[in-house]
Amino acid sequence: MNRDATESPRLKPFGNPVSITIIWVIIVLGGVGILLALLGKFLGIIVFVIGMLILKFGLTKFSPDKPRIAGLLTRNGVPIKGRDGNGYVVGGITILMDYFPFYIGAIPIDITNQDKDFPVKITCKGTDQDGNGTVQLEGIVSVSWRPDLADLQDYVDSGSSPEKIWAQLDDIVENRVRSECKDKSWLYLVQEGGEAVGDFVRRSILDHSSFGIDLFKIQIVLNAPSDLVKGALNREIELQQRQSDLLDYATMRLAAKELWDAFELDPKTRGKYGLDDCLQMIQRQHQIQEGRSVLIDSAGVSGAINIANFTAQLNQKGGGS
Repeated sequence: MNRDATESPRLKPFGNPVSITIIWVIIVLGGVGILLALLGKFLGIIVFVIGMLILKFGLTKFSPDKPRIAGLLTRNGVPIKGRDGNGYVVGGITILMDYFPFYIGAIPIDITNQDKDFPVKITCKGTDQDGNGTVQLEGIVSVSWRPDLADLQDYVDSGSSPEKIWAQLDDIVENRVRSECKDKSWLYLVQEGGEAVGDFVRRSILDHSSFGIDLFKIQIVLNAPSDLVKGALNREIELQQRQSDLLDYATMRLAAKELWDAFELDPKTRGKYGLDDCLQMIQRQHQIQEGRSVLIDSAGVSGAINIANFTAQLNQKGGGS
């Protein structure tokens, strides 16, 4: 299965107001400490050291590569939310204060793409070799998702781990794929419907389920049994043959009408041939051209003999003797 090669966007270092505030606190403490030290105040050294300790123990790095790790900022273990109601997400290098009395930390979250293939069996519309009105198809469903950086709170509430998300997502995807396929024809699903059904199921899950994930791709590939494909191919060949025969008959009817009009214009042949006679002439000529009849001339009498009928008659005579 083809996968979406894109990953979640890289997070900017210190790209949140909490870390920026801490940085300003460190700058102010360092600056005040230096100023007081220059004025000969021992307090200045203490203030400067406090600022450096905040920097040393607060500097945190989240992996920007695989596995790509982000952090959801917390205060006393509770996510810190902004004015829009979403939490603050940190990545790369940032500064925290996860100690008394601040306890400003971050919940590490793996935001790498998660991919999984699993088998599926569905029932859809169609006619199998036994004449039943439904068909069983088997195939593969491929699902790709990653945590939604704008909704990590729901992701944390849903378990905050790929294993716990998969435990909930697998059954939902399978049930909705089966539900969506049951009213579709098997030929549509096998030829082109898998992509459309996958996209519909993906949007349906995002609209009605809140896992805090970006479910960016569901691919479905369904395979039909060989006997079902063979039967469909034979029916298609028969349909095309019927259409060809109808077209040939309509063409011959038109030619017969033109031949009859020509006979009616000639005084020697006017009224001698009917439209059915002309149609038989055209059909015999058509059989001769296709090699199904031969033209013979015996004692000045010309006519066409159908090869298949003539051969059958010879076989009957040979069997009788």
